[in-house]
Amino acid sequence: GRTVVFVPDALRRRVREAGPNCLMLSAGGYDVPFSTARALSRNVWVHKLGESTLIAQTGFGSGGTWRGGVDNLRMGWSSLYVNDDGSPGARALADMGAVPLRRLDSISGLVPYQETFFRDI
Repeated sequence: GRTVVFVPDALRRRVREAGPNCLMLSAGGYDVPFSTARALSRNVWVHKLGESTLIAQTGFGSGGTWRGGVDNLRMGWSSLYVNDDGSPGARALADMGAVPLRRLDSISGLVPYQETFFRDI
């Protein structure tokens, strides 16, 4: 596969995890440790760089996934989809404008352009 990972901690710790088609990005230095602020700041990149963003699972009212989803809906960075798992967090994001998904058979339904781009590389 081809993957982009936005790392919230030291890149040095993650180098062994990266496969041949994996790009690891960090807004901090190579050895900068994890911080909540770094984890939250990467949400901007996750949501802005994609045509669509899928939130697989989130709590309600707190945490980085929740905050990223709310910020995306407020700022309109990308189309936001949420796994409709019946949780309070998923329901709340859907009520705010995220598209609830009950079933996803293929990622191509969310990001047809990106799937074509990566298939041709």
